[in-house]
Amino acid sequence: MSTLSNAAKDAALNAWLALIDADAGPGYIKFYTNSGGAPGTLLGAVVANDPFGSLVSHELVATVPISDPSADATGTAAWARVTDNSGDIIIDYIVVSTSGGGGEIIVSDVNFTAGQPINITAFKIRFPT
Repeated sequence: MSTLSNAAKDAALNAWLALIDADAGPGYIKFYTNSGGAPGTLLGAVVANDPFGSLVSHELVATVPISDPSADATGTAAWARVTDNSGDIIIDYIVVSTSGGGGEIIVSDVNFTAGQPINITAFKIRFPT
């Protein structure tokens, strides 16, 4: 299996941050049902901070906590995507879980209910070692 140097990982993660922040206005973190294949149902979109986050120890770390006061639909969040302010997809198929579940995005509850808050408590993406 091929690997990336830390310098290459950092360059790629910084490029993602630059793309998310390139538009005027914040990016979005959009949550979906299903774990691959068809996108599933859009459960909600959280407005991210602007700037989105930073690079910390070779990980892209979003500024959290952030939340959306009202989920758009009811369902179990399996994955998320990050878009810029224009809706262009920057990062796709990010694993979502609660604390201890191994996700890259940690939420207070993966079972979203329409009209209830979506709370993101952690967001870290890194390349495999």
